[in-house]
Amino acid sequence: MNLSFLQSPHGEEPVLVSGLFKASPDRVFRAWTDEGEIEQWFGPGPGRVKVAEIDLRVGGNWRFDFGLDNGRRDVLFGQYLQIERGQRLVFSYAHERTLENGHVETTQTSQVSITFEPSGEDTFVRLMHERIVRLEGRLGVGEGWCGTFANLERRFISDATIIS
Repeated sequence: MNLSFLQSPHGEEPVLVSGLFKASPDRVFRAWTDEGEIEQWFGPGPGRVKVAEIDLRVGGNWRFDFGLDNGRRDVLFGQYLQIERGQRLVFSYAHERTLENGHVETTQTSQVSITFEPSGEDTFVRLMHERIVRLEGRLGVGEGWCGTFANLERRFISDATIIS
């Protein structure tokens, strides 16, 4: 479990994650808001989003489906609350898990706020995930965001390698 991006104590409210990425704020923002890009990097582990649906407007919905894995399906979804291109993104967030037996578990809705700040040629990204009711949820979300940030970091390192 790599928690190198985690800034808040593991399991505390809110979950704070940050990192420096080798791309412009507009480029990093696009990675968070383009369906094709999301499908290439988003997720905490080696499994990525199979289908991303994004209606990028205030009030628009988003949905990331990880597909079936060991008989279960995980879907993240929410609604965009604030959008400032290249600067800020705020959205509601819920996690739905469908188990092998068909039972569906859905978390209570929480909120994610992300800022994109220029730092020379790079971008400093701060993510705050708040309103997570259960400790178990905060622990899982902290680990999940750290894995997701690690995947995004690898994405921009590989982009820079391809360009060089």
